Amino acid sequence: MIEIGSGIGDNLFFLANKYPRRKIIGIEPFRNGLANIAYSCEKDKIKNVYIFPFVFQKFIEKYKNFFFDQCYIFFPDPWPKKKHKKRRLINYVFLKKLISHCLPKGTIYFSSDNINYFKEVQNHAKTLKKKKEAKISFKFLKKTPTTITKYHNRALKLRNNVNFLKIDKI
Repeated sequence: MIEIGSGIGDNLFFLANKYPRRKIIGIEPFRNGLANIAYSCEKDKIKNVYIFPFVFQKFIEKYKNFFFDQCYIFFPDPWPKKKHKKRRLINYVFLKKLISHCLPKGTIYFSSDNINYFKEVQNHAKTLKKKKEAKISFKFLKKTPTTITKYHNRALKLRNNVNFLKIDKI
């Protein structure tokens, strides 16, 4: 189980408690988030959370044969300005690579309160399926599959609609 962009670890801790016998890997490049996750794991004696302190692309380079059954990507930076869209984490190539590391019957969960980013990711999934580059199915979820995180709370306070996408590898 992995989470890309673990932030301060809200979802990691939820998953660690829900699945105490499973290894949960948090991939987080920012020091503040890493420090919070490490501190909380030590304080609460959480033994099944592992952190990787770089971006996902470096994780895949280092662990080429790593495969996951569940991946969570919640509220990545939407880079809403047109000139910055190329900085978005999830693009067609990224999603294709991510799905290639997903086990059969594995799942990728994505959420965003930026409707343009959400639709873009949904379109990437549609294109992968249509081109038969990945055997997937996907659906829109009405609520979070795990817990409410810091950025989910922020979106709710701003009264933004939060959208969830579940991509299953067939």
